[in-house]
Amino acid sequence: MQSLKSKPLYAKVIDSIIEIIDDEAFTDDLLPSEDQLSRRLGVSRATVREALARLTREGVITKKQGIGNFIHRSARRAKMRTDLYADFVELLESAGHSVEVVGTEPRQVQADPEVAARVGVDPGSRLWVFDRLYLADGRPAIWANLSLRADRVNQTLGGLVNERRLVDFLNNVVDGGVAHSVLVYAPAVGDRPMNEKLKVPLGTPMLTWEETFYDTNDRCFGLSTTTFNPALVRLGMLRKWC
Repeated sequence: MQSLKSKPLYAKVIDSIIEIIDDEAFTDDLLPSEDQLSRRLGVSRATVREALARLTREGVITKKQGIGNFIHRSARRAKMRTDLYADFVELLESAGHSVEVVGTEPRQVQADPEVAARVGVDPGSRLWVFDRLYLADGRPAIWANLSLRADRVNQTLGGLVNERRLVDFLNNVVDGGVAHSVLVYAPAVGDRPMNEKLKVPLGTPMLTWEETFYDTNDRCFGLSTTTFNPALVRLGMLRKWC
């Protein structure tokens, strides 16, 4: 295998180890030792150890002290893992889809009492509201309706709503950027807006999540309601037990 010394090491070593896992067979599904991987890839043990730690967090391997790193190919086969992909583009691409993002023209509305309480403003305060529709191979897969506090938006939104990665969009337009979000999952039944956006029959059982966005100072600046087309999106997650 080609030496990696001249390349950005962290991500490249992970990619190389994944290639080894996918292409080769090992006794008892034990990955080669850190020393062996270090010599094979032409990088330091510290770099290998960093890459292995990331793969451990992702569930691809489990380290047993005194034995080695066990390979979990089942984790490699899992698609649309919400524990791995924070962005919907990456989530859909992980299942092999070609993805396009289509945003609606932002408009300003007055916050009703419920939304105002959630984002920490007075009722009647101005919000920017718009949609982001994620197409998978040309078919509507995910519909996100976003509301952002107008007093936190630092520029005209315009065509920026078509930015592929939501985190890049939020970091570009919101003062303080985005640090984290809190999700609440909820069942739903396909209604007329869902029918229009996602082309699902009325009455279809749906999954939604309500997402609240916070900046680096832990201040809420916006909300999103996201609905998933069950014909195209089957969300997954890997839970590590050891």
